[in-house]
Amino acid sequence: MKILQAIKHTLLGVGNIPKILFGTGRLVDKDMKKKIVSGENTYPKTVDVDLCLGCGVCSRICPMKCITMTPLPEKVELRPGQYKDKYPDLNSGSCCFCYQCHDNCPTYTVHKVDAAINPRGVRDTRLKAHDLFSSQKQEQKPQDDIVTVDSDLCLGCGVCSKVCPTNAITMEDLPEKIQLRPGQFKDKVPKIDLSKCVKCMMCFSSCITKKAYGKPSSINPEGLTPSGIKASDLFKQQGNGGGSQ
Repeated sequence: MKILQAIKHTLLGVGNIPKILFGTGRLVDKDMKKKIVSGENTYPKTVDVDLCLGCGVCSRICPMKCITMTPLPEKVELRPGQYKDKYPDLNSGSCCFCYQCHDNCPTYTVHKVDAAINPRGVRDTRLKAHDLFSSQKQEQKPQDDIVTVDSDLCLGCGVCSKVCPTNAITMEDLPEKIQLRPGQFKDKVPKIDLSKCVKCMMCFSSCITKKAYGKPSSINPEGLTPSGIKASDLFKQQGNGGGSQ
């Protein structure tokens, strides 16, 4: 048996001699190697800096931690009073091409244009981030007319304010504490300043009522209809049957 294995490995080694001496069977030929070394061939452009909102969702969601937010030479105005000062830098050598950055980019998920980041390369859309907000001006309702928080359903945990990349969410005091279950109360609920919001939807997707309890998210920058469910009801369901998942 050992003799057969020795013969097998010897034959495999002999088969590799042409690859070693002449470079046959390589995925990258010599001409391509020269182009890569000389800089004639480069990695594709993976970030559209002009289109990017600078929200940082891609860097937060990247499982390989290969996206870092890099300061811009100077701030860029998105709309009056709101600026972006960073853009994502994608290290293609560490990327596993899961496309989480692309699929969660708000220019793609919310504004319905190309994602500002794509591990395989972005197209030249010639769009700028402020164009996205300019196109919204005609249909934008006054902030007071949009219900963005279901205060009754909200647990008051503050996760949404912590994940918000533009600090558009503040936790505001309730007139009085509300009991969630014996010994546990909520005394704050979130409020979104839509003038700072880039609609990255991190608050919506991170909301505990949606993620843990399978109910509607209690916050949505695009507007919501109150569900009629109270936060205390979630804990009652747990007591009766171990949750609604």
